[in-house]
Amino acid sequence: IIGTDFTDLTIAFFQSIMAGENPRKVLQADKPFHVASDTNGCMSADNLDANTAFSAASLEVPGVGSGTAAFAGLGAPVVTPIPGTAGIRIAGIPRLEGTAYAAAAETRVFLALAKGPLFDPGASPNRMPTFVIQNQVMPLRFALPATGEAIDLALAGVAAELAPDEQLYLVAYSIHDQFIAHGSRAPGGLVITSPKLHLPVR
Repeated sequence: IIGTDFTDLTIAFFQSIMAGENPRKVLQADKPFHVASDTNGCMSADNLDANTAFSAASLEVPGVGSGTAAFAGLGAPVVTPIPGTAGIRIAGIPRLEGTAYAAAAETRVFLALAKGPLFDPGASPNRMPTFVIQNQVMPLRFALPATGEAIDLALAGVAAELAPDEQLYLVAYSIHDQFIAHGSRAPGGLVITSPKLHLPVR
């Protein structure tokens, strides 16, 4: 069903129900998962697991302030390009692995996958026009300072179809409108070294 218009698929699904038929025939009965993509398509998969690893540069969300009340990159998000992702299609639950260093207690960032134009090595990643996929973000919190703590975080599930001139980016927010109440706490600076994104490539 990859590339099928989701609106047409929805109509066909309910038409089969009203006709007394099994709607699984519309949804490819051999694949149990069917998800709407960011381009209004429908993608089918045997599972939602990440199956392909991509390495990226270290992610650094600088602390602003002093002492334990240092804010992690308060303001603009930090954008990290993910090489090798041009033109891919993903559907499922990505995972982020890496080693984390958190400067203060109650450090948190909000992580998301975004897509944008192919990265220009001569430009700043933070100035690339990226768009978070399906507005899905996942919080990462450290209750205590971390020094070389291994992380394996399941990011928010997404489905996206990238054009050949588009690639994926990892975006880190110090504050996000989906978790606006967290602004009452003081996060600290955060670095994730040797990050590896495991993506559900379809």
